[in-house]
Amino acid sequence: MTKKVKWSFLILVWGIVGIQLFVNHQQKINHEQVVTAFTAMDSSVVEMVSGYGYFGSMELNESVKKKMLHNLANQLGLLELGPYEKEHQVFSNDKVQDKKEQHIEKIGVSGIYGSGIVSLQLITISEKNQENQQYILMKNVEGLTGEEGKALYHKMKQVYQEIGVEGNVTMEQLVKKEGNLMDNHEQMADAFLKAYDATMVDFINENGICTVYGYMADEKNHFLQNGKKVNMQIVFCYDEAEDQTEIKLGIPMVNSPY
Repeated sequence: MTKKVKWSFLILVWGIVGIQLFVNHQQKINHEQVVTAFTAMDSSVVEMVSGYGYFGSMELNESVKKKMLHNLANQLGLLELGPYEKEHQVFSNDKVQDKKEQHIEKIGVSGIYGSGIVSLQLITISEKNQENQQYILMKNVEGLTGEEGKALYHKMKQVYQEIGVEGNVTMEQLVKKEGNLMDNHEQMADAFLKAYDATMVDFINENGICTVYGYMADEKNHFLQNGKKVNMQIVFCYDEAEDQTEIKLGIPMVNSPY
């Protein structure tokens, strides 16, 4: 394994938070209602905020790693840190002649952030005759309110920048509400875009699913949609069996199924 090897981590961590949305089915939902729905407390909103970043190949002992985690927790504003947890995994590739073994060591700690819990991990990937690969992972593991999730997303980006690590931070929010709100998806999407200072890039409505793609100028991560930069995705769909409208907002995109 060399420095050029790219590691990707799929972190799908969901925490339960709240939203209270009062909808008059005879009237269109206005922007103020939607933005209030996006941030208010209720058991219908799920926040997922996670980040990872490569920070070098240096050798670090356990005490140094614990000190780094403690400092990161302070920078994020975590309270009441729990005990440090360690894990060691070994992977081998039987298909290669020399049967190389890869060791993955994890050390982590969790603390309270707002109404939720955030976990921090330092991961070391080592292989014989190769330099170590070190990663910093952050993720929320229990529920946050909409505003807390948004604040944590920006805080994670800030902390990665402060420690000189190119962090990849993502956020995903799920809103479920009784009834069919699909006729209001344009107004709701517009409110969400404005809440994040984003502009609409593309819109697709097919097979009962409405997808809005947006772009935020201050967000570096992006992908291309029809040749245009996109770093926000909003998905609307209606579950007839449950009589429920589901709205998913992802930065830079929605990773979970819909």
